[in-house]
Amino acid sequence: MADDSERDPGEAPGEPGQGGEPSAGDTELERRLHADEQRIIADEIRLARDEERIEQEERWIRRNWRLALVLSGLLALTIVALAVSIVALNRDIDAVATAVPKDGSVGTAALRDGAVTRAKIAPAAIGGDVVADGALTARMVAANTLTGAQIQESSLAIVPRATRADAAGRADDASRLGGVAAGEYLHGLTVTRAESQTSTLDVKGPVSASCPAGTTVIAGGASIDGTAQVAITTSAPDGASAWIAEAAALGAPSTPWKIVVTAICASSG
Repeated sequence: MADDSERDPGEAPGEPGQGGEPSAGDTELERRLHADEQRIIADEIRLARDEERIEQEERWIRRNWRLALVLSGLLALTIVALAVSIVALNRDIDAVATAVPKDGSVGTAALRDGAVTRAKIAPAAIGGDVVADGALTARMVAANTLTGAQIQESSLAIVPRATRADAAGRADDASRLGGVAAGEYLHGLTVTRAESQTSTLDVKGPVSASCPAGTTVIAGGASIDGTAQVAITTSAPDGASAWIAEAAALGAPSTPWKIVVTAICASSG
């Protein structure tokens, strides 16, 4: 390769001469220029992406600004409506408070018939001092609800047909009812039964049902237990303390049967 002093004066330094090869300095310069061009292109691409992202963010900000403005307006309207509701509620509370009837201000004329029921009345809330004389009748009092503790004896009138009961010094007359001694009335009813054997015999009896000791027969009867055709021939008291009965079949019985005798007894005295 020729020395610089031997180059043609019109030839630029670093450029190959006529028919010569590029120098190492020229190659390095071209490589650097190419690298710089690639960096510039990459920077332009990155700059274009940044500009696009900035535009998108500006559009998003403009849209959200409008949304924020709308939401702010709705929030303001909600606050105003809430304040109005609170004011109206306070007025309603004051109106209700002033409209509540005072004690004793609601009279009978202000209540509808049947408006006050038992469930609405507190226990022992109604005493005798608030019930007018004659306001309660027998129809208004449930059966067996009044006892001696609730009834003032001095308020009871004399029972009809007992005008002399208040003048009696003792109750001797209570031992006689309608002129009949109390011992002559019957009490302590008892029922006894007796029965024959179950068989196909034509006649059963006499069968007697006796009263317990100390009692008197006051009634009685007889019945047939079985499907045979049988007639009761006798059914009557047997003295003062038994009932007797007999029965006979109407023909030869084909099935077993029996007679049952019942005595109703009572005590006296």
